[in-house]
Amino acid sequence: MSSYKLASALSLSLLLAAPLAGQSLLSIASSVGDDSVTVTVFADGTARAALTEKGDDSGGGTGALGLRLALKGWALAANVAVASSVDTLRSGFGSSILYPGGGRSPAGLVEFYKDTLWGSPVGLHSYVSVSQAIWAADTLAMRVGVLGMGILASYSVGGAGGGESYGMRFEGGLSYRSIGGDVSSRGQLRMAMLGTRDTNYPGVELGVHITANHVTAGVQAYFLADAKDHKQVDGLTRFQMIFALRIEGAIVQKTLARTR
Repeated sequence: MSSYKLASALSLSLLLAAPLAGQSLLSIASSVGDDSVTVTVFADGTARAALTEKGDDSGGGTGALGLRLALKGWALAANVAVASSVDTLRSGFGSSILYPGGGRSPAGLVEFYKDTLWGSPVGLHSYVSVSQAIWAADTLAMRVGVLGMGILASYSVGGAGGGESYGMRFEGGLSYRSIGGDVSSRGQLRMAMLGTRDTNYPGVELGVHITANHVTAGVQAYFLADAKDHKQVDGLTRFQMIFALRIEGAIVQKTLARTR
């Protein structure tokens, strides 16, 4: 990603989220009492960059508004991207599929976190995302829809106190991407843009995320495959990495007592 594009993405992230005070998802899920639920309306800004062999990165920035429910040990969050630095893509088609909820606005992302599974220190992070993009080649432009899903085992360490929170999360598991829209019925164009006719890409992903208060920096590694044609798609299949900086702040946060 060019320095100008990265600067634009970071500016968008800071504009939406930096003025707001908030806690990290790790501290919220672990600090909620047994008989209460925390409801948060938040703003979220994310800047991202993909490491690709050809350097045709489609990374950028998105600004989102979301709602999160947190009970003791788990949290459910949904957000909708309302602004994006990504416009029409003329390269980097493969990497544009990877990042959950990336691309043009509006885009949606739903995430579920659980601290522990069956009393073990291993938790769960799962997500479903939908996004869109416009791919262009020569004089032709097409709208593309992207579905992303993942179910990951996670292990988190960290703490909170004195108004500060920090943590680190390691995760790994199954990942899936699928494309639809105008491009799904045009095999020749998919072949020209991606090098394959396939629309489904299963695989695995691994991630490391470091959180300090309302800022999270992370890297996600993907190992996806062309399930049908078994071809390499630049920026998408085999080993790919995405770096992301996420700033989140609470607009409204209320803790409510649960009724029995």
